[in-house]
Amino acid sequence: METFQIPKEYAENMMGVCWLCQLAKGKMFVNKKNPWELGGFGTCKPCASINECARYPEKYKNSKEVTNISTFKCPAKKCTTTNLSFADFIGGKCCQDGSLKAYELFKREIEDYFETPTDEQNAHDKLNLLQNFLRASYAKKSNALQHVVESRMQEKEAQEKFISAKEQAISSVKDYNDTKDRVVKMESLIDTTIEMINSFVAKTKINDTENDKFSCNICFEKYDKENRVESTLLCGHRCCFSCLTGLSPKLCPVCRKEFTKEQIIQLF
Repeated sequence: METFQIPKEYAENMMGVCWLCQLAKGKMFVNKKNPWELGGFGTCKPCASINECARYPEKYKNSKEVTNISTFKCPAKKCTTTNLSFADFIGGKCCQDGSLKAYELFKREIEDYFETPTDEQNAHDKLNLLQNFLRASYAKKSNALQHVVESRMQEKEAQEKFISAKEQAISSVKDYNDTKDRVVKMESLIDTTIEMINSFVAKTKINDTENDKFSCNICFEKYDKENRVESTLLCGHRCCFSCLTGLSPKLCPVCRKEFTKEQIIQLF
């Protein structure tokens, strides 16, 4: 991971940040006996090779190249995680947003990294890096990293892990599509049921209205010319003559207006 470089704003301290280019890189030149000879802390290999060694070789006489041991904070704005190692920051191990942000920062370096030959030393790092980015990219519905890794990965164990992750993703998408189809069918069934209920209610209201015209409001029996003679009161409400004469007290069953037997008008 020597080609990766982290901007200084993500570093928790300046111990692993090059004092010349202001970037934290995987390898740093450090003079442990007198760190101030190297600008205070350390210098990255490119800056030391190009800018400093030739001009000030005495400064680097007691220096050696060491792995960057600085700590970093998560690159995601909403995440407050700190104390990430250089490798953890590059791999985006903190959270999904941090992994996606790391991929945005190091997209070119990642592609170059996977183009390098895979051996036992970096196979594990490649596999971990692959798993983290796959998890984040799938959560954001992105297959860009999968395409890069699928075309570049040569190490057998890492390739098998990737294929397994891809199959799980396809299965998840299939499950989602199946669930979506069931939801669509259920919504269609609900709409059809609602239409049937509305139609039934409408027909019932029509039948009730028609029945009200030909049935007594008290006994609900249909009018006839013998026992259920249709009659009306002065208030205009209709019931059969038998029910009206039998009411006590004589109050209209609809509007509760008082009436007498003489005020019952039979309709023929």
